[in-house]
Parts: sequence; C-alpha cells; structure tokens
Amino acid sequence: MKFTMTAYIVDLKQEWLNDALHFYDEAMKLKKEKGDLLETLRYLRASIIFSFASIETTVNQYLLDYIEKNRNDICSCCIDKWTEQEGYVRIEEKLTKGVKHWRRGKPLLTQTKYWVHFKQLKRTRDDLVHPKHYDKGRYDVEKLAKTAKNGLNAASGIMKEIKLSYLANLQSKQQ
Repeated sequence: MKFTMTAYIVDLKQEWLNDALHFYDEAMKLKKEKGDLLETLRYLRASIIFSFASIETTVNQYLLDYIEKNRNDICSCCIDKWTEQEGYVRIEEKLTKGVKHWRRGKPLLTQTKYWVHFKQLKRTRDDLVHPKHYDKGRYDVEKLAKTAKNGLNAASGIMKEIKLSYLANLQSKQQ
C-alpha cells in the first residue's frame, strides 16, 4: 500500500513573508523584462498585502501564545482585550502595547526605519483593501515598488524583533 502526503504543516507567518517576496521578485522581473505594468501592479499589490499579513499574523500568534502560556498571571480584562473578545485591536496597538507583555514593558521601537516603513505599508495596504475615493486604483509603479520593497524589509525586521524578544522571554523564565 502506498501513502501520499496531502497535508503540510507550515509556519503561516513565514509563508506570508515568502509569498510577499515571491510576488515582489516576480513584479520586478515583469517590469524589467516585459514592461507589463498591469501584471507588475498586480504582483506589487500581492506583495504588499502578504507583507502586511505576515506582520499581523506574527504579532497575533505570539500574543495568543503568550496569553495561553501565562493565563494565570494575566488579568481577565487583558486576556479579553488581546484575544479581541472586547472588539478589534489595531495592529499598531498590538505592536506597541501588546508586545510589552513579554518585552519587560518595552514596546517595539517606533522611531526606527522599520516602523516608518511599516506605517507606509499599512497606509498603502489600507488604500488597496479599503479604497475610500474614486481614484484609489491609480498607482505610480515606482512608488508602489518602493513601498513593496520597504514593506518586505519592515516585515522581516519586525517579525525578527518579535520572535527574538519572545524567545528571550521564554528563556529567561526557564532559568
């Protein structure tokens, strides 16, 4: 009898980042080799959305994991807030206040290039997903490419910072 694997266990936050990088690379190839602006824009939009998703998935997963492992030490109102039982929590708040739980009261540094690039990524992603004006479909390819590239850097840097600080917290608790 032969068995075939039909399911994979993946790290979704890393997969989103890999997808963002893939679509960015494809966009740059299309732009350079074919000059196909519509396809280039399509891939750039995908890269931006996946970069943002990788950051959001990362902060959500680590927050939920932290809460699960420390449930007895966290007040119920904090649990309700960070698990979004009370309603939506903006990603900026998760990144600045939520991660303080395992960063010994320190938020992610908001005065870094990663934060500046994250804010631009978020604005562009919001414009793509929630257009509020009739001309929100018009994009300068160069600007969108720069946002996508900076968004990848922001996603990578923020994800790394969250992961490393979370792992450092776990190690300090084990000692």
